Amino acid sequence: MPSRIVLFGATGYTGRLTAEALVARGARPVLAGRSAEKLESLAAELDPSLELAVADTGRPETISSLLERGDVLVSTVGPFARFGHAALQAAIGARASYLDSTGEPAFAEVRLDGQNPYAFTAAILAWGAETAARRGLESAGALGPVEGFGLDALEQGCRAAGLARV
Repeated sequence: MPSRIVLFGATGYTGRLTAEALVARGARPVLAGRSAEKLESLAAELDPSLELAVADTGRPETISSLLERGDVLVSTVGPFARFGHAALQAAIGARASYLDSTGEPAFAEVRLDGQNPYAFTAAILAWGAETAARRGLESAGALGPVEGFGLDALEQGCRAAGLARV
């Protein structure tokens, strides 16, 4: 059975784009964020049957309670220097895979002609989450949380998401 994808920060700008990208690919992410009202509104637009969860970095136990071993936590809650630690620690504690949308140099250098760079990041997050949920990061040689997939896998993700470097 595939792992669950938990999208933390689903109602923010990048989170919303990532949720849209995941649902467009046929995934059924758990939408998580601080506001139940905003989560309900997002789910009403995407798929009212999606699971919703209220969680806040100010209350780390709310993030931990979302996760089960083998889940994929995709965090778009930034700035990561301030808010990222709680999500990462929750993933470690649950032995879940971890992906985030932090601005790493590999992403900053990719420019897409006429495309929104946040939509690009969302497409890569959706691909990474779907891949991790389907096969688990252990199958790719990773043990535990990882920051990113590296340039070679970024290129593969771009191709899989239908995007190209320019």
